[in-house]
Amino acid sequence: MEDELIQILRDDLLDHDGEITPETDLFEIGLDSMGIMQLLLSIEDRFGTAIDPVDLSRDNFQTATRIAALVRSKQA
Repeated sequence: MEDELIQILRDDLLDHDGEITPETDLFEIGLDSMGIMQLLLSIEDRFGTAIDPVDLSRDNFQTATRIAALVRSKQA
């Protein structure tokens, strides 16, 4: 799931030419609130999982690993 999230971020949301790993700080490479909103739509389309507004924290969206953990927790 982390690889799919990174692909979404790379292809659709971030203007970053460097490497993005599951532990890359996404805010340091340009993820902003508008990007998070677009990412939420992509997560819902790709994984069929809606993220609650209460879960929209900087901690949950810091890295692809944390986003994947959040999505998995919503799927459980």
